[in-house]
Amino acid sequence: MQKEITNFIKENRIATICCIDDNNKPYCFHCFYAFDEKNHLLIFKSSPGSSHSQFLAENRNISGSILPEKPEFLAMKGIQLTGTILYKDVQGQINPGVYYHKKFPLALAKSGNVWCVELERVKMTDNTTIFGKKLNWTKEKIPQEQTL
Repeated sequence: MQKEITNFIKENRIATICCIDDNNKPYCFHCFYAFDEKNHLLIFKSSPGSSHSQFLAENRNISGSILPEKPEFLAMKGIQLTGTILYKDVQGQINPGVYYHKKFPLALAKSGNVWCVELERVKMTDNTTIFGKKLNWTKEKIPQEQTL
């Protein structure tokens, strides 16, 4: 992932995530996130009874966006992303709950589930230097073993 993309994700902290509801319609929510740069994970916490928690348990595919907290109209900068919710198959040597609460220790006071989004595609628009500048990143797919 390009350094400009990782820096932008690390500098911000609120994402809009879109999932699919029970009627196969888009459903969006906002969340604070922690970013695991090494494993390309967005980690967020959500109340277990929330609608989106129920939807994410049924359909792991998400899309989303990240914008700065104070966007500038003429110098727009932001990210569009797609990914998959991970359950117990978190790669690497991190504990998502510990990782998230290290960034947001006050979140320990509220119960909830910690979710991980494995980023698959990221497109960053950065009009701060050149109007219409786009950076794209796609996760490398690991080839599956061929069976004979």
